[in-house]
Amino acid sequence: MFSHGVLRISQYISALTGSFSIISSEMHFGWPSSALMTLTNGTYHFQISPEEASWLAVVLFPGIVVGALVANILSRSFGRKSIILMSTVPLFVSWLLLGFGRSKVIFYIGRFLGGVGGGLSFSAVPMYVGEISEPHIRGFLSSLCPVFVVLGMFFINLLGLYLSISISALIACGIPLFTFATFFFMPESPVFLMSKGNQEQAKKNLLLLRGPENGYKEFQR
Repeated sequence: MFSHGVLRISQYISALTGSFSIISSEMHFGWPSSALMTLTNGTYHFQISPEEASWLAVVLFPGIVVGALVANILSRSFGRKSIILMSTVPLFVSWLLLGFGRSKVIFYIGRFLGGVGGGLSFSAVPMYVGEISEPHIRGFLSSLCPVFVVLGMFFINLLGLYLSISISALIACGIPLFTFATFFFMPESPVFLMSKGNQEQAKKNLLLLRGPENGYKEFQR
């Protein structure tokens, strides 16, 4: 019973903390619905035209493409965990720029970096969750991704309803920081470690995620 409890708790915590980066990236998707109205009506530090507002909304997507391509290349060498941790950097910087930025250019850069972080996160999190979880809980853990998608969009709209663009963005900075601080201590995917020939560390991580009995059985396959 103890080993079953350990494996479930370890897998849940690892999947949960890793998936938190998705909240931050999805907040960027929900950000325009409240922020663009303020930016176009002349009540912010600068004003943008409707055309500029459209570009500010969609500049996120080229960033996502860049992030996804980078994740696909680097995850083979550095692992899924490293990519998820890496995603927190552009996500944090993006919200910092939106919080302190006082020009259109800074906002465009912030939005693009938010897309890069989102591309990194969305590429690595599903791989990581799928590789660390056992079949009987893999479906549930994988469902954290769409749940956090909704939570991210809801949270930024809730902030935008009551707070300024700057304050909302600075609060949003806390999510990638929290993700990095907690996920840093989670194990790397044993599948990735085995693919790199690091059998000893793969065995340790598998025992941590599966528990002693199940971990040894799976490692010997």
